[in-house]
Amino acid sequence: MAEIVLSSGIRSNLLALQRTSDLTEITQERLATGKRVNSALDDATNFFTSSALNDRANDLNRLLDFISNAVQTIEAADNGLTALNKLVESAESTARQARQIATNRATTTGTLPFNATTALVGGGAGTPDLGAGDTLTFTVGTQTVNLTVGTNAATVGDIVAAINATDFARARLTTEGFLEVEAVDGSDLQVDFTDASAGGQTLQQLFGYTGAPQFSTTGQTFATTTALNTIVNAGDAIVLTAADGTVKTITVGADGTANDNAAGSIQGLIDEINSTNFATASLENGNLVVTSTDNTQPLQLGFTDTGATDAISDFGFLADGTRVEVGAAENADRRVLAAEFDRLRTQIDQLVADADFNGVNLLQGDDLIVTFNEDDTSTLTINGVRFDADGLGIAVSTNGFQDNAAIDLALQQLDGAINEIRRQASTFGSNLSVVKIRENFTDDIINTLEVGADALVLADINEEGANLLALQTRQQLSSTALSLAAQGDQSVLQLFG
Repeated sequence: MAEIVLSSGIRSNLLALQRTSDLTEITQERLATGKRVNSALDDATNFFTSSALNDRANDLNRLLDFISNAVQTIEAADNGLTALNKLVESAESTARQARQIATNRATTTGTLPFNATTALVGGGAGTPDLGAGDTLTFTVGTQTVNLTVGTNAATVGDIVAAINATDFARARLTTEGFLEVEAVDGSDLQVDFTDASAGGQTLQQLFGYTGAPQFSTTGQTFATTTALNTIVNAGDAIVLTAADGTVKTITVGADGTANDNAAGSIQGLIDEINSTNFATASLENGNLVVTSTDNTQPLQLGFTDTGATDAISDFGFLADGTRVEVGAAENADRRVLAAEFDRLRTQIDQLVADADFNGVNLLQGDDLIVTFNEDDTSTLTINGVRFDADGLGIAVSTNGFQDNAAIDLALQQLDGAINEIRRQASTFGSNLSVVKIRENFTDDIINTLEVGADALVLADINEEGANLLALQTRQQLSSTALSLAAQGDQSVLQLFG
């Protein structure tokens, strides 16, 4: 207050005491906060620089959480690929197991032992003993190989070599001396025989028996009411011969009636064949199919032409004479394996659906964008893939794996899927490595920023402690000095005592 007059000594000591108190407060704040720069007033440059560094560290810290999530997302996809590869390999093993089960194979049975040098003509007992000029025809679909006995096929080994020279059938002699012939793709294999030498030979002399023979017309649109006399002449006859020599002769009638051993229509022909105990007939999609009813005996289909102008080929049967046709017989083991294959395929879809993390599934086509810095200028895009069964190109089993071609296609698809999974695992592994490297780098940068920010503002606690002790001492001394200065004024009062 202006009206109060202090002596020069008191005023000087009071000012010193006030300054010491201010310094004490500053030191106490530094000790309390641990910082020597607590506001822009303390050091504007260091304060704002430190704040900027801390702000960036905080931004990167928030990004670090997303980077960590990205790592987990990629690892979930990578785990999915590992399990997926095992499922696909299991499916491949199942398909290979089915492929090893032989079907649709023509095999000799009663003429053992054969070897590669066994003569087809004049071989005597235990050999085919066919006639020179007889013809063997092996057919798969529209592909055919014809062998003329004694010309381009003199031995059993010649048959094996000629068939193996094709790309649609394979033949071999087993260690027991069986001749085996089968289609490469597992489809129907038919064997036709023409007795050109007129020696009474049949295909049974070579093969013994190979399975229930089946004769099927091709390219026809028969109806049950189709009159036989519109196909061949009345009086012509279809002749069926069983293995025991039983003969069924069905004469083409002049009208549409069906009598014993006579038939006027396709239905009449079917009825006559079905009246035997060794053959059955049916109409399938307009084609007439005749099959042996006994799976242990052959069947011979013949034709008698009374007018010398017709042949059984007029019906659409591929050839006269004896035929062994190995049809696509149902194989229960293959069908069971096909069902197992389809179950594994379903598991592939379910596994892929479960390979997500935090709503992102890289195996179901989701993309993942990972941001590495605070201004979004450093990113990595990880493209997702569709690795369910359809995405991998793995189709459901076809025809219960009864055909080798269906299994071979499945194996080709599985092989491609395995290669694709392995390539993608490599890609995800590379991406995961990049993200983890950036995660560690971000951790290091955050630490560097925080250390740098602290270096600008943190106080030296030891120094500030010493300062506080010195200020407290100074404060005590200032108080003592102030007291001594005031004693001069107090001595004046004693004059009035």
